[in-house]
Amino acid sequence: MDLLNISKFSHIDLRSENEFEKGTIPNSINLPILKNDEFQAVGKEYKIHGQEAAMKLGLELTSGSTKEDRIKGWETHINSNIGCLIFCFRGGLRSQLAQQWLSEKKINVDRLEVTSQPDLNTINVLLKYNVQNTNINDSLNITFD
Repeated sequence: MDLLNISKFSHIDLRSENEFEKGTIPNSINLPILKNDEFQAVGKEYKIHGQEAAMKLGLELTSGSTKEDRIKGWETHINSNIGCLIFCFRGGLRSQLAQQWLSEKKINVDRLEVTSQPDLNTINVLLKYNVQNTNINDSLNITFD
């Protein structure tokens, strides 16, 4: 699937609100797995204590009713938007975790896995002007999981 076709669906951008505001796939909505303050806390933990400690904190911050509320929001969007994918644009850990949580609730959704990191503003410009470039995927490798 190329960028032009991807933007025809309303996908779930799992990144924090600040990340979303910097750019996303057109027609996507922001239903973050980590809100801005949580994302910042996890980032600080990562810098000080590493990935394992950051992941542990992230799971603590999104446990219990917070986790259930996020899953419910994703489920509502997925059920009303056939063809919807989830994505996070970085290492894929957030979308992997969201997919796992959804799967535990018997909710199936594919992940949009971006394997290279082009600037989101570049993606938005390409889509806005409906660039018809057969090599568009050379700079953005997309797979579905």
